[in-house]
Amino acid sequence: MNYSIPYYGLKRFYEQHAFVIQQLLHKSFSNGFFLDGKEIEEFEHAIAQYCHRKYAVSVGSCTDALYFSLLSLGIGKGDEVLLPSFSFISTLSAILRVGACPVFLDLQKNDFSISLNEIKQKRTSHTKALISVPLFGSTQDYSEIEQWCRENHIFFIEDAAQALGVNINNRPSGSWGNISCISFDPSKIIHAFGTGGVILTDDYSIYQYIKQLRYHGKKENNFIHVGFNSRISTFQAKLLLWQLEHINSIINQRQSIAHKYIHELSSLLFIELPKFSTNVSHTFHKFVIKSPFRDLLKKHLEANGIQVMVHYPKLLFDYSLINSYSFRAEQILHARQLTSEVLSLPLYPELTENEQLHICNCIKTFKP
Repeated sequence: MNYSIPYYGLKRFYEQHAFVIQQLLHKSFSNGFFLDGKEIEEFEHAIAQYCHRKYAVSVGSCTDALYFSLLSLGIGKGDEVLLPSFSFISTLSAILRVGACPVFLDLQKNDFSISLNEIKQKRTSHTKALISVPLFGSTQDYSEIEQWCRENHIFFIEDAAQALGVNINNRPSGSWGNISCISFDPSKIIHAFGTGGVILTDDYSIYQYIKQLRYHGKKENNFIHVGFNSRISTFQAKLLLWQLEHINSIINQRQSIAHKYIHELSSLLFIELPKFSTNVSHTFHKFVIKSPFRDLLKKHLEANGIQVMVHYPKLLFDYSLINSYSFRAEQILHARQLTSEVLSLPLYPELTENEQLHICNCIKTFKP
């Protein structure tokens, strides 16, 4: 059998749920409110409850969520912001947009987490904030980091774009620090048909400021400061709320496929499978393996009709974008190695069992 397995299952998602999605679209459009309808508030209330936060503000993207978060905390020129060196570009671009200086952290050996010791070593008197980035559908216990930031008056932003649904000792991702940001772009486990994001906080003043910021700085019938136009539509809110109501089922399906991969591939010595502990759940937003033969394995899988991806091929300070900005990146060792080893396999609920087995069998037949 000839296989053609896409990395993303978005077309399949629509085909499987077309009837429900079209009903949601009709209900949303037929009431005549395409923006700022009650669906927005309903979704924001639901996502705040799910993440154990007091307040939620939906915005046009998680990139905007990060940017608005830094603005709301007063981060700007002359300030330093700590962040992992291995992440998606939006974590960095938000810092550059406010004029702050990014300070890059190395990751701990053998996983994607940051350490408190690394944070302490790279903190200076100019450090105003830390952005953490839990990757690929899991996270770390931020208890010590959160407490240290609070004691040292450093703002803690959780860039939880990829971590919705993760729990750490029964505390959900999205509940850490001063502000959390979550993405709903099409690659996420619940997603908009386009882009979308949300900002979560327990601080009422931050909540109010960002609500004004997302729509031109408007407060009641007055525009009180320069703002932006960063909103999701009522249909997107309705679509996201429907998926949020089924998120446990979505996560269970993803976990089932991940466990199939782990069972089939655990004996192979040329790959390293995702690690997770009993006190940290994993949603498998991405299923990322590591291999010193990554590029050859990628070609082998693609030759067998399997689309795979590399997240991420470069460290953030390797992109030419940053060449004209001030930044600090010292002693980055473990994160550097990841860029040549990581490989993301297809994983979504619509992936068939035969396709899962084909992917596993192709990896087993690979000869390093």
